[in-house]
Amino acid sequence: MRLVITLFVLAVLSTAATSFGFSIWDGHQGHNDAALRAIHYNTQYDLSAQRRVPAE
Repeated sequence: MRLVITLFVLAVLSTAATSFGFSIWDGHQGHNDAALRAIHYNTQYDLSAQRRVPAE
């Protein structure tokens, strides 16, 4: 049982380390883009009020 728990913890830690490593490698770690900030935080508009454009 101790071996199973150890292997599970190692798998979780290696997955987290790999994900973090890929984010650093791609340059997404600490990514502060003003345009993305405006998209993510400016959500005061009502999407339900938008009408669909008819298909042409």
